[in-house]
Parts: sequence; C-alpha cells; structure tokens
Amino acid sequence: MKHLRKILYIAVAIASLASLASCDIDSSPNGKLDGYWKMASIDSIESGNILNLDNELYFWAFQNKLLQLVDRGHKNATFLLRFEKSGKTLTVTDPYRHNSQLEDVPVEDPSTMKAYGIKHAEEDFTIKKLSNSTLILENEEIRINFKRY
Repeated sequence: MKHLRKILYIAVAIASLASLASCDIDSSPNGKLDGYWKMASIDSIESGNILNLDNELYFWAFQNKLLQLVDRGHKNATFLLRFEKSGKTLTVTDPYRHNSQLEDVPVEDPSTMKAYGIKHAEEDFTIKKLSNSTLILENEEIRINFKRY
C-alpha cells in the first residue's frame, strides 16, 4: 500500500510539472507603460499654455499592443488604437471609434481625438518620463502629463 501511495504521489508531481511546462506565460514587453493613466494636463510647447485636466476624466489605457482612449465623463467618444513602444518612442496608429453596440469603425477625422492630445491617425511621441506613478509624452507640439490611476 505504501508503494502504491508513493507511485501516486510521483505521478501527480510529474503531471503537475508537465502541465506547468506546457503553459506559456504571456508577458507584455511594455513594462511600466501597461495600465490606466489619467491625463493631468496638456502643455503647448510653442506657446507655453497649459490645459489643466484635473476636472476631466480622460484616460489612456495600455495593454499589450492596444491603447484605449476613454472619457469617463462621457463628453467624448472612446477610441481604440494600436501602439508600439520602441525605446523612448511611442507610436500610435490605426484609430477606431469604439461602439459597444455595433462594430468599431475606422476614424475618418482624427481631430475627433483632439481632447486626448491626438491630432493624426499616426502619431509619434517621445517618452520623457515613465515611472510607477507618472507618464510624460511629448511630440513637436504638445506635452501630455499623466498620473497612474
């Protein structure tokens, strides 16, 4: 009986190890970028003007290769974009207007994303700062300051 119990324990251990070995752990290469970021302000680089967004509920949510732009105050549409992070460069592309009732539709007029700091269907940002609590993105025209939510 003891011999049978040992064989059973060994069989369970082998099955457990085999099941762990067959699992792929899908980790994101985005590091600290992944997550939910609240827009704090948009700064104009040319004029120096600062648009304070403390009273707005504008968010950028990063996961894997997908970026969601969402206004929890429901004044602006929600958008889905592809993004690629390469070193200190963040490129956003392929914007779609999200429609939870129907199919998402490609954005024809990129100016509809202006509230989120995006004016073009493809846009490059330099990652000026990325920490556990702060994200700062910058292009030729604006600097967007975020706080992790």
